[in-house]
Amino acid sequence: MENHGLHPWEYVAYVYDVDLARFLRPDPALAAVLDRLPWPKVVFSNSPGWQIARVLSFLGLETRFERLFGLEFGDYLGKPHPGGLPSGLWPLWGLPGKTV
Repeated sequence: MENHGLHPWEYVAYVYDVDLARFLRPDPALAAVLDRLPWPKVVFSNSPGWQIARVLSFLGLETRFERLFGLEFGDYLGKPHPGGLPSGLWPLWGLPGKTV
């Protein structure tokens, strides 16, 4: 993005312009596994938040996560860049290496 002078949203709009219905279906087995996990669940992804929500909806999992942290949350740095996950979040989830 930086090398070509693109704003992150221009790139994201192009890359995620995909017909998810061609590739994803509800996944009741995965939903059941998630429901059995007693811990709070969040998604931290290099995808933008709206795309995370879109994918979870297609999978029928949209109600199983309490927070979604998308690419914009880490100021478009993404993983594994150290700034992609602000250190202030670790107290919410536990120490690195102790979080699934």
